[in-house]
Amino acid sequence: MAPKIFSILTIIIAGVAIYLGFEGEKRVLELQRVGLKTHGILEDTKRELKRTKGEYDKVEALLTKTEAELAETKAKLRDTEEKLAATEAKLATVTAERDAQKAALEEMQAKIAEALGIPKGENLDPAQAIAAIKEQIATMTSKVKEQEAKIVDLEKIKAENETVIAGLTADKVRNEADIEKKKKVIAKHEQGIMQKGIKGRVMAVNPGWGFCVISTGDKQGAANGRVMIVARDGKAIGKVKITNVEATQSIADIQANTFVRGMFVQPGDEVIYTGDDKVKFEEEKPVAAVTAPAAQLPLPQ
Repeated sequence: MAPKIFSILTIIIAGVAIYLGFEGEKRVLELQRVGLKTHGILEDTKRELKRTKGEYDKVEALLTKTEAELAETKAKLRDTEEKLAATEAKLATVTAERDAQKAALEEMQAKIAEALGIPKGENLDPAQAIAAIKEQIATMTSKVKEQEAKIVDLEKIKAENETVIAGLTADKVRNEADIEKKKKVIAKHEQGIMQKGIKGRVMAVNPGWGFCVISTGDKQGAANGRVMIVARDGKAIGKVKITNVEATQSIADIQANTFVRGMFVQPGDEVIYTGDDKVKFEEEKPVAAVTAPAAQLPLPQ
């Protein structure tokens, strides 16, 4: 029974093996077909991959180039933005300048219209304005030339006046100096100032009118109202009083009551101012015997 079972099993196993072998071969063939197909697909894929890699390399090179172009474009964009900002700033400045120039132009046009007598609101004809301005300029130029000619004449008159003024100023200075000098002389005469020790001579005598002329005048320092001693041969014989002073001589009243008895003034007698108008002396006394002020007379010996 056992061998029979074993035979059956062997047959079954063989059948199974045959079946499995057939199926395996079929499977192998199928696998071979799949492998071949897969190999073909793989080759196609490799070729596709190679083509794709070539395209990738091209794309990568293009990307690199594009990135470089992008960087350049960004730089250009920044530069353009900066230029745009500068242009906008310049545009704002130019616009402001234009507005200012426009306002100035309008103001100038208004002034020109006003100067030309054109009513407000009326259009200003540039040609008319220019012609009118030229006419006004010509008129003003003519007036300026006339004024310049007048100025030249006035400058000449001014120079002449300055010369006259300079001369008058010099005369004024001289006159002021002369006036000051004369004022001093007048003050001296008014105050009767006369220096002690001034001498002179009797030049002429008028006994009838009681005066004499002496050689002592303003130049010698004579002064009105001063009393001078009359001396003869070194002796005091009387006194005379100056009443009128001239440049080089004076008129003096003879004080007869002061003369020594028997003596009277005569031409040639010496006159001396002692500085004391009240000096007294005795008859026939020499100068040395006169009172103290008279004793100091520098009479000739």
